Amino acid sequence: MSHPLALVGGRANLIYHDISNATRSRWAVPVEHWLGVAEQLRIAGVSDRVRMYLDDGYASATAAARLMRQRYPEVEVVAALTVKTIGEAGHLDWHAIRAMHSWGVQIVGHGYQHVRLAAYRDGSALKTPHDGLYRPAPSLADDVQLSANEVLFQLAETCDALADVARSEFALPYGAYNTDVININDRHRFFAVISTADYGWDFGQELRPRLLVTRDLSPRDIPGLLAFPWPK
Repeated sequence: MSHPLALVGGRANLIYHDISNATRSRWAVPVEHWLGVAEQLRIAGVSDRVRMYLDDGYASATAAARLMRQRYPEVEVVAALTVKTIGEAGHLDWHAIRAMHSWGVQIVGHGYQHVRLAAYRDGSALKTPHDGLYRPAPSLADDVQLSANEVLFQLAETCDALADVARSEFALPYGAYNTDVININDRHRFFAVISTADYGWDFGQELRPRLLVTRDLSPRDIPGLLAFPWPK
């Protein structure tokens, strides 16, 4: 029987971070998990309908993406890069980024800095303060609230820095956004797609839903989770 994702003609997007056996952080999954998910998706008949994102530009993305392209070429691999961390210790440099791009990895923006574009209070997104200085975020603290021009900086400078290698997509750091962030992007036409950390089926909408994968999820669980348009 066909998987529901294939039947509805949708796609699904999975978020990963570090692909590493060296740390027990729940955000770092072993390479066996990374490839195991692709195998389970192939068995379910939907590996060609899934994008696998590598957020934050960790250096481990190179080997992980190469293995995926070699063994499961039908799976789309996307590297989401934060401009300020390119070339830093433990992160991709420009040589690695261009190499990955040359063998089919899609490159997208993940902020000039890795900072929330919207602040939250009691679980709800706050409105973005108007105006402000056009500058980098003054702090990377979790509770920083960017002004409209600071949001504009994150979007514009990311777009410019990655213009030679990236497609028109911005993956939101921490998945944080509000209507003001979306309106600023739309007004200036920086990115055609804004990728979230909200799960759902992808039918080509501007706000692209994605599912966060941690080591707490078994590869065998993933096809079942993707069989529904919202989390079970």
